[in-house]
Amino acid sequence: MLHVRSIWNGAISFGLVSIPIKLVNATESHSVSFRQIHTEDNGSLGV
Repeated sequence: MLHVRSIWNGAISFGLVSIPIKLVNATESHSVSFRQIHTEDNGSLGV
């Protein structure tokens, strides 16, 4: 397994529960796309 160095370490706490967080640099660039759906017929809005 490749060792990845974190650029930030921290934690999010909710009462007695603490969740450790590590922030690392991205190794690849990805884009995210979303489709808008018309609620009446579940058809694409084509935007």
